[in-house]
Amino acid sequence: MFQSLTMLHIFNIFQVTISYIETAGSTTTRQKALKEQYFFSCNCPHCIKAQFDDIQESAILEGYICKDNACNGFLLRDSDNKGFICQQCGLFRDKEEIKNIASEVKVVSEKASLTLSAGRIL
Repeated sequence: MFQSLTMLHIFNIFQVTISYIETAGSTTTRQKALKEQYFFSCNCPHCIKAQFDDIQESAILEGYICKDNACNGFLLRDSDNKGFICQQCGLFRDKEEIKNIASEVKVVSEKASLTLSAGRIL
């Protein structure tokens, strides 16, 4: 039997869960990590929501914002799989443009990681 202490009283109507991984990632990212690290698929309500919700969530959490500075939209993959379209204003960005941005982000992220691991502050 598992026993735990809490700082607040938890009523019987609430479900208490434990997250094995970082919860800020998209459902797809979290499911992949659970499968690779812990060898199971999560079936919590957050993980089994509709595919459209997961696409929207991924676009926000791991996606790219619209190129138009006046727009607050984010990009979703277009139905022809040729690029990405802003969900708010409809502006199109092709796959190559997004690949270049992703490469730049990766380089900057790796530099930041090396700098932090060396104890230097940017």
